[in-house]
Amino acid sequence: MSGGHQIFISYKFSDTNVQQNLNSDLFEKSERPFGSRTPRDYVNVLQTYIENHSPHYYKGEEDGESLQGKTDEYIWEHLKDLIFDSTLTIVLISPSMKTSEPEREQRIPWEIRYSLAHETRLSNNGKEQYSATNAMMAIVLPDKNGSYDYYFETKTCCESGCRLLKNGKLFRILRNNTFNRKNNSETYSCKIGDKIYFGKKHSYITFYKWSEINDVNKLDAAIKLAYQIQSEQEKYDINKEI
Repeated sequence: MSGGHQIFISYKFSDTNVQQNLNSDLFEKSERPFGSRTPRDYVNVLQTYIENHSPHYYKGEEDGESLQGKTDEYIWEHLKDLIFDSTLTIVLISPSMKTSEPEREQRIPWEIRYSLAHETRLSNNGKEQYSATNAMMAIVLPDKNGSYDYYFETKTCCESGCRLLKNGKLFRILRNNTFNRKNNSETYSCKIGDKIYFGKKHSYITFYKWSEINDVNKLDAAIKLAYQIQSEQEKYDINKEI
């Protein structure tokens, strides 16, 4: 990897409906026992990739840093500082990341909103600081059975086949930043009338299976694509509303 960046990872800490056993020494060394592992364990793997095999930096709370019992205001101010000087946000999609509570009362939509926003603030010495729209990507974690079917569905109604994204599982701010490229000509209608998108730049937020990015070279390629899309952000209808 080349060109160091600060990377923030957004995820649902308490979701245990993810695959519990992965081929990773770090995963096996988790302090959480089998059956109670969460996306935080996947963050640990990503953090090690980022810090040991690239010039990039992980921006986020440490594994031993608990936010339980903290007020929403404290959590928001704490995370806002972490996101402000990051340039890439990785969102981990997990089966139970979205609850029945209003989306404005859940943390992940705010993390995404702040990642996409243009923000200014004053530093301690009174100088104005500026934060631009982050590059974005999403990684779908396998469920307890090792399946991605809760979000990805492989369809064979056409000879070429395609991958269906079940965007109804997502927060609105995530959903509205998929298939949002302006004047996207790389599409066609399949024989049952569905619109098929080609290429890798049809969405501001690109989605991957965990199995598609779980080595250094694959993760590097995904990060580079996210920054390429960010450099062309004027070509996208970026939605920043929760």
